Amino acid sequence: MRPLTAIAGAAVVAGAAAYLLLGRSAEGATTYGAMGVPGGIYPLRLRNAPFPSQPGPSAMLVVPPGFRPDAPLRVCVYFRGWSNCVSTVVGDRDAPCTPGGVTHRAFQLAEQLAASGTQTLLLAPELRVEARSSDPGETARPGGLVAMLDEVLREHLPPSIGPRQVSDMVSLGLMAHSGGGQSLASAVRQAPPALRSVALLDALYGDVRTFADWLAPVDPARRFACIYTDGGGTAANALALSSRTTGDVLRDTTSGTLTPEQLRAYPTIFKRSALSHDGVAQYYPQRLWSAGW
Repeated sequence: MRPLTAIAGAAVVAGAAAYLLLGRSAEGATTYGAMGVPGGIYPLRLRNAPFPSQPGPSAMLVVPPGFRPDAPLRVCVYFRGWSNCVSTVVGDRDAPCTPGGVTHRAFQLAEQLAASGTQTLLLAPELRVEARSSDPGETARPGGLVAMLDEVLREHLPPSIGPRQVSDMVSLGLMAHSGGGQSLASAVRQAPPALRSVALLDALYGDVRTFADWLAPVDPARRFACIYTDGGGTAANALALSSRTTGDVLRDTTSGTLTPEQLRAYPTIFKRSALSHDGVAQYYPQRLWSAGW
């Protein structure tokens, strides 16, 4: 079954065979699910967003189909790249960010989340809409990430799941593509103890020391992946960080893709990819979530 719907004029679509269109919830989300199980895409307006005064949704919350409200609380925060918006990045088809605007590339994040079978909630904060900017906004201020997570968990979860609080999280993952790497680095510097995984999808344009410091105390409970391409401008930083990293590390410079076994077996991964700069973000989130990241 192909994904089914759109929201606010943009292609914000969740996809998987288990999804059945149910309508609109009280929160204004487009909701999906099987036999009443929570699942859907929730556009949020947040006081503690990276750019709270910017018009439009300040974040997208995606609940996977079949999500069990009694499951341990796992959250992934995804920072998108330049020249786009969260509605299109979450969606499954190229679309404009504003009515009549330029069409931008979709990254199928909701569909990837659904296909992975994960029980993880996905939060995609909005950065500067359609801008060639890596500015992390309020996320960079001390406590910015925790304040955003606290607001989402306390005030914006569907009633069947929340309210919850940051201390309820058993696992927090951070993922970024391209220019979202600076926001991810800011988040790492002030993340709560629940931070368990970090994934850079052709996004290591700087902040090498931030990630080296996070990786320095070898912790088998932590996971780190740095996927880089030959043409994305991140290879030199990836190799520099790799050379400073110890422990059980996979350093794969071949042109193939990571296998599910590799993603599960290695806590730290540096992978050269033959995929395009955008292709890594259209391929790897699903595989990482499927492997428990």
